[in-house]
Amino acid sequence: MNKQFQLKMATIKPFIALRPSAEWFEAIQPKLGSLQSLLENSQGQLSHPKIKKNLRVLKALLKRGNYQSDQVPNMFVYEQETYQGSQFGIWVQSSLADLHNGDVLRHEETITENQEDLRLYRKMVGLEGSPVLLTYPRDGAINYLMERVASRPPAVNYKFDQVQHRLWEISDPSEIENFRQAFAKLPEVFVADGHHRLAAAAATDANKGQWITSLYVSSGQLRCSPFHRLILPATAITKKALLGALNKYYYINEIPGEVAFKPQREGRLGLYHNGSWYQLDLRHRPSSAELQADVSFLQEMILAPFFGITDARTDRRLLSIPESRWDELMETIAKNPDAVVFTLAAINADRLMYLASNNVVLPPKSTYMEPKIPFGLLMHQNKKGVADA
Repeated sequence: MNKQFQLKMATIKPFIALRPSAEWFEAIQPKLGSLQSLLENSQGQLSHPKIKKNLRVLKALLKRGNYQSDQVPNMFVYEQETYQGSQFGIWVQSSLADLHNGDVLRHEETITENQEDLRLYRKMVGLEGSPVLLTYPRDGAINYLMERVASRPPAVNYKFDQVQHRLWEISDPSEIENFRQAFAKLPEVFVADGHHRLAAAAATDANKGQWITSLYVSSGQLRCSPFHRLILPATAITKKALLGALNKYYYINEIPGEVAFKPQREGRLGLYHNGSWYQLDLRHRPSSAELQADVSFLQEMILAPFFGITDARTDRRLLSIPESRWDELMETIAKNPDAVVFTLAAINADRLMYLASNNVVLPPKSTYMEPKIPFGLLMHQNKKGVADA
């Protein structure tokens, strides 16, 4: 294993949260995208006018009382409840020294352009509107501590878009210390979502003791769904050429009735091309298959040699669409008759941790992880990108 990704410990601490007023936050839910756009307007080169606009918006929210700053640092137990059940996590700050020391394992590459935008934003504005999502193997001690906290009445209890959000404060020093010690004993921690933000933060003033707000969720609590691959080729691809290339690696069966095919296991893909859907089954699992995910095999054996997509991070012909935006995917192929789509099965959290532990890094946008935290549920502002020590 590459020692760069071995874990030694997870270093956590409480943080000063910016909290929205309940009535205002519930009322603004339909406009949260606009709020996020205003506060994270970092597309392209950051300019002084953009920076000043970001900070003016934040100051206005604080002045009007839409957000108020906690007086003491807290950790939080977070619960998200949907029709699929509840997911619990612990919301804290994580030391980026763990990342620099190779103590947090990643499973996905990042898109360089996005990472650089976020690095500049963090350095010059420093507002964190949602946490990165980290996961770890199930741990009885942490579960016990969270259950004790969640037995109390929650400090925050919102419901919108059929999703319940609850937060419990952890401010008692002895309770905080119990969590710190429990997390320090974890054998492994992995990045589940927020790779770009974590990489950007790690690249920002690395010598100044960086921290980042993080939500730790046990692997058994995560819900994983796939990103599908949509290719918009510069020139039309013939059916003969495409199926000929795929036939080297997959058994190909056309789906009757033009019914979309979504695979449910490893070694199986769906394919859409020229109005038809196909089921693809891998002919022979290579000896290294235990350490190779379908999305990586697809990239290395099909997307790179056949389509010429050698860098999934930068090639604009390739779009990665999460399962949650399936309707958008269908609309796109309806408007683009030359489109090619590969559908993939979800990779569960335990499989992702196994791959990361063996230093396997997947292409960007390989997994879609939940829970997703609403932007602004809690915020934290670093000072010039550097959190208070």
